[in-house]
Amino acid sequence: MHLFKSSLLLAAALLAFVACDRQDPELDQAEATSAMGEAESSALYDDLDVMTAEAVSSAEAEGERQLSSLSAIPACATVSRNADTRTIVLDFGSGCTDARGVVRSGKVIIARTGRYFQPGSTITTTLEDYTVNGIALEGTRTLSNITSSSTASPQFSVSLSGGKATWPDGSSAEREVSHIRTWIRATNPLNDEWHISGTASGRNRQGQEYASTITEELVIKLSCMSEGVFAPSSGVQLITRPNKATLTLDWGAGSCDRSLVVSMNGRSRTITLGR
Repeated sequence: MHLFKSSLLLAAALLAFVACDRQDPELDQAEATSAMGEAESSALYDDLDVMTAEAVSSAEAEGERQLSSLSAIPACATVSRNADTRTIVLDFGSGCTDARGVVRSGKVIIARTGRYFQPGSTITTTLEDYTVNGIALEGTRTLSNITSSSTASPQFSVSLSGGKATWPDGSSAEREVSHIRTWIRATNPLNDEWHISGTASGRNRQGQEYASTITEELVIKLSCMSEGVFAPSSGVQLITRPNKATLTLDWGAGSCDRSLVVSMNGRSRTITLGR
């Protein structure tokens, strides 16, 4: 549950204004924009994950280790549950604005085969005319509990198939994902961490094909979230594109800040995420 709430807040940060601090030698803006394409697309779908987790958790009345102050589903959404079919529908109507000013419309449809923490269970999220701030989203998001035993750290595979985001100006980005997310639990839930590994690929808004590989696990700390910082505190991603040099996204060494360094061929630019 913590991962998905973290993912939503990370999504909020990545969708916010991005400021760039100059460095010497500096990576040009076009390359920085290309690097952020991966983060932007990821943010749009991570937003779905946290709402899905909250909806399922509420339906199962699982209050264990939840941060209720990090509510994901806005009050203006209509939540419908069908116990017989094990489905949940989040209906945002023609427009529903949350506390952060994000406007959603359409429906999110959630189907589950078992309980959230049950090994082997699967949760599938599909979309019906769904938009976020005017950006239309398509695709199927699947979360599978792959925890090996009741004593192991909870582990989930996360996939996205047929992912496509279309902006109001007609530009679009396509995305496929295969991630593993592990929940590292501490005695105090605020010290919990989520470790994320895996790959993603697709085509960004500039029409460039890309592949993203997490080479050092992305770490999301609940302690950072409690300070209002919702980005990963550490981890490294590599972004490859045909006939272009590899971009490196370095999320830092564990500090609770909003910065990452994008670098290529010895040039770099620090990206500071907005609140």
